[in-house]
Amino acid sequence: MTNDILSSSDLTQAVPDAADMAVKLVAELRREILAGDDQILSRGEAAAFLNRNVKTLEAWAKVGSGPRVTRFGPKSIGYRLGDLREYVRNPAQK
Repeated sequence: MTNDILSSSDLTQAVPDAADMAVKLVAELRREILAGDDQILSRGEAAAFLNRNVKTLEAWAKVGSGPRVTRFGPKSIGYRLGDLREYVRNPAQK
């Protein structure tokens, strides 16, 4: 009788692969949860979080509206996750 679904060698390989994937997923979720409000996101990540275009965030930053921008130098900026969450809760803050 043949097994049409998985051979024993396929099963032996599939189980560790699934376990490795589960461990990686849990680690990623834990990192995301523990990151908290101080995690810094790039403009692209912030745009994705807010479901907006990157150009929109650029325009907001130029006129001083939108979520608070964290500057690291004249050309380097980021967005604190906590500031983005606050902006979602209260978009009329500025």
